[in-house]
Amino acid sequence: MGSLKLRTIRDRHLRTARALDVFRWMYHFEEGSAQMVLKALKAYQNSDGGFGHGLEPDLGGASSSPIASAVAARLLVELGLPPLAQSMVRPLQHYLEKTQSAQGTWPVFGPVRPQGLHAPWWDVDEKALFWGWNPSAELAAFYLRTKGFDEGTCARCEAALQRALEDLLTPTHDLTAHECVSLAQALETLEKTPWAFSPEAVTALAKRIRAHLPDSFTHDDTQEYLPHLNWFLNGRENPLYPELREAAEAYGPYLESTVTKDGVWLPNWQWGDAKIPPSVLRDWQGVLTLENMRYLQGFRPDPILKNQLDS
Repeated sequence: MGSLKLRTIRDRHLRTARALDVFRWMYHFEEGSAQMVLKALKAYQNSDGGFGHGLEPDLGGASSSPIASAVAARLLVELGLPPLAQSMVRPLQHYLEKTQSAQGTWPVFGPVRPQGLHAPWWDVDEKALFWGWNPSAELAAFYLRTKGFDEGTCARCEAALQRALEDLLTPTHDLTAHECVSLAQALETLEKTPWAFSPEAVTALAKRIRAHLPDSFTHDDTQEYLPHLNWFLNGRENPLYPELREAAEAYGPYLESTVTKDGVWLPNWQWGDAKIPPSVLRDWQGVLTLENMRYLQGFRPDPILKNQLDS
């Protein structure tokens, strides 16, 4: 990707993205600090320890939800869980302890129903608040990785992850793409811990992911809601990469071909029959731009983004 296009992407991102995603950009590409990302993320945390306030752009409103808290947990893992994060980690652990079901899983939100701007798929019946292993797999992994203090919660997390792996290794058990996303995040979170996935589980997850991906990525895919590679990995160091090598290597050129002339990537979904509201669309553009650039950087041998931006 040329320096002019990179400059366009960068400048647009710094002008329009949320402060959180601007600081994430600085952290990943321009020698910014984890502390600034953490300060921005803290603004989305509530007194109950959970996260809300539109951290998941499709789910507005101030109230905490497990689905938004899973987004926060991913960001904390992305930063490497530095000591400075502990002021957020312990309250989040407490929130997870309070909202975990007896089966060791979490609903997508609750007990407060979505308020403010939110996508129509969040208007679900009370009996449909549990979406398989989404986001329970990654939340259980996060609680274990961060050494949550409550023994009962730990035991339920371990049992839940064991069931998730059994489902993963059972070919006749269907797993949605979003369940695979949560399992992929759990895989990353638990690397080099006593709960790390076995090679057999990694291979099984990669095969599940490949089954959800299109046969090839084309520019036309921007108009259709499909799973994308960077939902699951963003570099060759990821344990899933060897099994997904061909698709992963092809995905970078696809991303470069789909950025707009204005320097953004657009969501490939709408809110049902309605368009995404402008404020939510702007937030999603910032998230997608950051995640796509992280993917492109993850497949470069050197910090080419910084070098070209400084030229």
